[in-house]
Amino acid sequence: MAIRTSSASKRPKLSKLRLLLLGLGLGGFYFLLPKFGNFHDSLALWHHVTWPWLGVALIALAATYAAAAAVYVLLALQPLRYFRTYMVQLASMFANRLLPAGIGAISVNYAYLRRNHHTKTQASAVVTSNNLLGFVGHMLLLVGVLVSTRVAVTTRQPTVPKQYIVYGLTITAIIVGVLLVWQTLRSRFLKAIRQLLVVLSGYRQRPGSFV
Repeated sequence: MAIRTSSASKRPKLSKLRLLLLGLGLGGFYFLLPKFGNFHDSLALWHHVTWPWLGVALIALAATYAAAAAVYVLLALQPLRYFRTYMVQLASMFANRLLPAGIGAISVNYAYLRRNHHTKTQASAVVTSNNLLGFVGHMLLLVGVLVSTRVAVTTRQPTVPKQYIVYGLTITAIIVGVLLVWQTLRSRFLKAIRQLLVVLSGYRQRPGSFV
């Protein structure tokens, strides 16, 4: 005797994972929508282009991503082809135009490392090391500029754009909420952090790569 199932039982349950994916999708739409205005601003600048300086800018831009590719080749825990890595850095440039705070470049490079025989922990370690070195390098350049130039000190407090505050609070709320709701995910997260620290400590045997 065949058992009939009601139409209500066939409906997919609104699980926690689907709620999370829905929240991430809505958040991504909120982040991406304001970015489309950047394309219009970029096109408007073409009316004021000085062509010789545009050529110099393109050469400097190519050199920047050539250096970024070299950093990833040196930090990688598995062999990477330089030219392919360079093309990935160019792709990450376009991804960064859409996603806030460098998330686009981080995601592209993480996916590239995963496809080149890096485990999740190894790929995370390489991306983390690259961003850490970038932060240190920028701070050194900033200190050098401040020391070598005379800058008038003002008492006006810098203002943080409201959209950056919204981005930070939203991402923080999502991370904290996920870790509070899913105990299993929280334990996996802590385990991943411990594994990441172990992989990062392995760079002590490769000090030349960091230099």
